[in-house]
Amino acid sequence: MKAVLGNLRAIPIKLAEIRNPFGSGHGKSASFQGLEERHAKLAVGSSITFVDFIWSTFENQQKVESKVI
Repeated sequence: MKAVLGNLRAIPIKLAEIRNPFGSGHGKSASFQGLEERHAKLAVGSSITFVDFIWSTFENQQKVESKVI
């Protein structure tokens, strides 16, 4: 589980790393071709998974803390 969580934690870092070289901004030429749609779907899907896990963890911690008080 630690390995899976470590890889999940890397998602936002790696997405930020590929944004500049593969994004359509930053003065790219008109002929620039970014990544394919399937890559975008992978990025969005993995981001949703990451945020869902983090949010669920936050909610779980809030429930635990409210029971302790």
